[in-house]
Amino acid sequence: MTDCSSDSSETQTDDSSSSSQTNCPRCGSPVTMEVVTGPTEARVSPCGCRVAPGFLERH
Repeated sequence: MTDCSSDSSETQTDDSSSSSQTNCPRCGSPVTMEVVTGPTEARVSPCGCRVAPGFLERH
């Protein structure tokens, strides 16, 4: 059961690294992925808001 304790400390480390995620400029949700849907349009996941292509590269 000592192994479970070490797993929870790893989870806490992962949570602190996720705080550096970029937020959606439209709704403020954390963004995990950008999908370019056209030359002037992209969508971010998981919220699905439209953004300009290259949004994640700029942030």
